[in-house]
Amino acid sequence: MNIEQLIDNYLALLWTAFQYDYDVFSKPWLYAWLVPVFFYLVFFIVKWVVLTLPVWLPCYIVLRIPLSFVNHLALLKEEKSKTTDMKG
Repeated sequence: MNIEQLIDNYLALLWTAFQYDYDVFSKPWLYAWLVPVFFYLVFFIVKWVVLTLPVWLPCYIVLRIPLSFVNHLALLKEEKSKTTDMKG
């Protein structure tokens, strides 16, 4: 299986899951009480976080590495200025 087939299968899975969720949220019995809607909404959010994990996790990691490096440099600079203030 090449990368194009893998992406096509992944997108087909996401589309099928979206259609199923759309169908569930369009059922009138779901809105008879607020409890089923609340529980399915929580399940829906968790499910989509897991389903889209291959998309957003690499983006998060790539964007987080430079920020952590900048924060690390700022901490080093702050520690250095504290040690020079203590010496002087």
